[in-house]
This record gives sequence, C-alpha cells and structure tokens, in this order.
Amino acid sequence: MELYFEVDDFEGFIQKLNTYKSIEYVHKPKKHEWQQRVVRIYDPDHHMIEIGESMAVIARRYLSDGFSIEETAKIIQHPVEFVEMCKQGL
Repeated sequence: MELYFEVDDFEGFIQKLNTYKSIEYVHKPKKHEWQQRVVRIYDPDHHMIEIGESMAVIARRYLSDGFSIEETAKIIQHPVEFVEMCKQGL
C-alpha cells in the first residue's frame, strides 16, 4: 500500500522531516521531469508514503516567473485548463 500527499511548502516540509532522525527513506527528495519534487518514506508499519509538491504551486511559480500559460502547461506536463485554473488562484 502507498499513500500520497501534496504540500504547498515542500522545502518547509523537508526541513521538518529532517528533524526526525528515525525516518526511513524509500528515496530522498527528487524532481520529476514535470518539475514536481517528491520524497518517499516508510511509515512505522512499513507502508510507503509519497509526499509531493503541489502541482498548483508549481504552475503558479512558473507563471509568476513570466512563463505563459501554454509554456507552463508544457513544462509541467499538465493541461492548459489546469494552468488557467491555477492562474486564477494567484
């Protein structure tokens, strides 16, 4: 079984995670080709948990950096409609 969660502040989450010395990692933080940063850990029952950066946060970051909706959609490999919704939330 694997659980998945998204966080808006991935850096803050990783900093907090690093304060727990007993965490067993499946893998340390990495970035997928669609620009999402993720980390996988085991819970105490040895179930896998993946925590990823919110795709909406990623879209808004590219938009605020001056990328167009279409460019952002291509970079993060999500539909233009998703990026448009994210822009409305700016």
